[in-house]
Amino acid sequence: GNFELVLRVTEAAGVMHRIFLKETEKVIASDSLLELFQIPKEFWPRLRKSWATQPHSIAGRFDFVVDYNNNLKTFEYNADSASTLLECGRIQNKYAKSIGIDEGSRSSGFRIESLLKAAWKQTGIPKGSRVHFCVDDDDEEQYTALYVMEKAREAGLDCKLCVMFDEFTFKGTDGTIVDKDGIEVKNVWKTWMWESGFADYHKARAERGENWTPSASDKVRLTDILLSAKDDINVFEPMWKVVP
Repeated sequence: GNFELVLRVTEAAGVMHRIFLKETEKVIASDSLLELFQIPKEFWPRLRKSWATQPHSIAGRFDFVVDYNNNLKTFEYNADSASTLLECGRIQNKYAKSIGIDEGSRSSGFRIESLLKAAWKQTGIPKGSRVHFCVDDDDEEQYTALYVMEKAREAGLDCKLCVMFDEFTFKGTDGTIVDKDGIEVKNVWKTWMWESGFADYHKARAERGENWTPSASDKVRLTDILLSAKDDINVFEPMWKVVP
């Protein structure tokens, strides 16, 4: 039945996640494998640091193919993605109720909300600390962020939605970034892919020059947050998720 399929998919996702983690460890430990993944060498130390210091993450998404006999095949692992969380965790239930098929059944994503809350607790971020939810000017990214924020708040964290980068300014010349409340950026949840951060890093260097140092009048951009000069901002999902 459908519930049996849900259990099989859940089990398969757990098995595949462990396999991907094992292979990610091999890639991160090997210069030759990292070159095959075309990850720029200047980011290898940060990548390895994230693997060593950020074991906890919030979410990722497996895409499975299911045939008519309920056989499963992994299509891809979007390890650095939070898309479909709201759809699976809440909208499916609302849709089922709206068409009258909710009685005696439940959505396959019935555990997502409790797991999201638990994931935030496992990050080790102290209660009351602020997490900046950084998103593009896009409706889907914003409603996904608001959903994940809800669970972070339930885990005791202070959360702020930040659309693009007007919220942020530099404080001093060492790369410290603060929001409009004067709170330093230390923990970030983002919807941008890490590849976008890498690309913006090189674009910023070309535009700013080699000897650029930040000032309060400079605009904060994506690379300044994801690849901060001080390398002291916890980003979710962590950089190592660019590998799987």
